[in-house]
Amino acid sequence: MIDNPKLSDLWTPAESIEYPTRWSVGLWGPGGGGKSHLIVYTCPGPVLIANFDRDISALIVKSGRKDIYVANLHTAGLVLTDKMAEELIDRFNKATEEATKMTGGTFAVDGGSALHHILEQLTLARLNAEQRKRRSAGKAAEHYDKLPALHRGGINAQMNAMFASVSNSPVNFVITHQQKEIWSDQGKPTGEFEPRENSQVEYGVDMEVRIFSAWQAAGRDPKTKQPMDKMLKHYGRVTLCKHDRNCEDMKVENPDWGYLTGLMELP
Repeated sequence: MIDNPKLSDLWTPAESIEYPTRWSVGLWGPGGGGKSHLIVYTCPGPVLIANFDRDISALIVKSGRKDIYVANLHTAGLVLTDKMAEELIDRFNKATEEATKMTGGTFAVDGGSALHHILEQLTLARLNAEQRKRRSAGKAAEHYDKLPALHRGGINAQMNAMFASVSNSPVNFVITHQQKEIWSDQGKPTGEFEPRENSQVEYGVDMEVRIFSAWQAAGRDPKTKQPMDKMLKHYGRVTLCKHDRNCEDMKVENPDWGYLTGLMELP
């Protein structure tokens, strides 16, 4: 028989530790599909949004919520220089650090593909600088010509490392990834999508959902018989659900955070 050790206050029996319930969700789909809409309207607050995407201030005002805070990191209409890219990543790291100090709520990265593009630019800038240095020193640089392409995959690991602190905090996490539609050789949309900016990002999330929107055809009010305006409806399709694989390929109308994370709750 082994006697239990005498322990200091540093140690706590595992069964008495309370771990926070938090979920991480990846949203992907075409621009204007409703990814930001789902975050702003349904994620539990307070919501801290690191926004690499377009301006979402009008969306937030329309929602009426007072518990949403935005770190504007988008570069729409700007020339993304290496210096600006470094400043954006520095600001993003600080935003992430502040978000992980919350005891609840949601941390959202709106525009994961744009973040990937910024990291890619910095990585290639460093590689090009190293390549120029080797060439000026008279060293062989043939194999360095292939490095930029090889290092693109490493950016995914870099992004996951940046989000590691979030996964170990009580805060919920959601990240969006924009896709673009594939067009046929005849110049017609195919209904299929591919990653934007080579950003096939492995987010390390509990659930992935493809979000899209469509205008519901106008009809007539069944009571008044008056014409009704078209309505923008949001839809989703679960593409990954680690806690319940039976949910995969499920279609969802007007998806919200509570419903999606409810699919992952174990009995």
